[in-house]
Amino acid sequence: MGRCTRVPGAQPACVSGPLLPAANVREQGGLIWVSRAGPLPVVEPASPQAGPNPLDVFFITDAARCSLPEAAENFLDAFHTHFVHAGWIRNDHKRQKIRAKVEALPDGIQACYTEEGQQSGWISRLFEKERGWSYGRFRMPGLAEIEYRDRQGRINLLISAWLTPSQNGHIHIHARIASRRDWLPRFLKEIILRRVFRVILNQDKRILELTTANVERFKAAGVSAPPAKLLHSPLDLLGPHIRSLLAGEPLPALPDTEIEVHL
Repeated sequence: MGRCTRVPGAQPACVSGPLLPAANVREQGGLIWVSRAGPLPVVEPASPQAGPNPLDVFFITDAARCSLPEAAENFLDAFHTHFVHAGWIRNDHKRQKIRAKVEALPDGIQACYTEEGQQSGWISRLFEKERGWSYGRFRMPGLAEIEYRDRQGRINLLISAWLTPSQNGHIHIHARIASRRDWLPRFLKEIILRRVFRVILNQDKRILELTTANVERFKAAGVSAPPAKLLHSPLDLLGPHIRSLLAGEPLPALPDTEIEVHL
């Protein structure tokens, strides 16, 4: 703990004990992590997925009025991008038939998508030559990742978002944007991507905050449903599992099969 050692003109320097408690702090992945667990062992923060190729990296931060499970599901759901992010990520009139498989991780859950060519949105056209695999991944306690790889297994784009609950029903978002290093100068790529992802983030924030306001309006009227009663479609591949993980519940046995979807 920090301690006052000298006050000019005062003897003794300090008669009280430390005013601030000590905290476990570490630097990892370009962020400063603080744990309030005191002397207890600290769980190592989840790190971004690694790849074989060099990446250009920058961070963006924001906050939204919503819950952690809703933010994580929204971030990882691929099927809303045709409408909420139309033109930027995908277009509804240019869907592809692909295969998806949900897999359990030691500390989370992920969906793997295969047989998808280049997406119809501008981001894929600008920063991807080809698509081999893509992943939507959630790792405890609050890391959501979207990952695009080419057919050689190299990372084209990796977005890692650490979602931290805050007071008054808000979450803080610390997003790491990592793109494949190529001919485009890093500073120019960052200028472009920072503006594009700010637009996309604001679109997601609007949907999340409208949904939160709608849920609260029904709660105020005496109508509410627990998470177990939320309506899920067969295409909600990760949402129910994310809620189970955050509630401390074990994941169900996942079938070792792929499903065919139009994405």
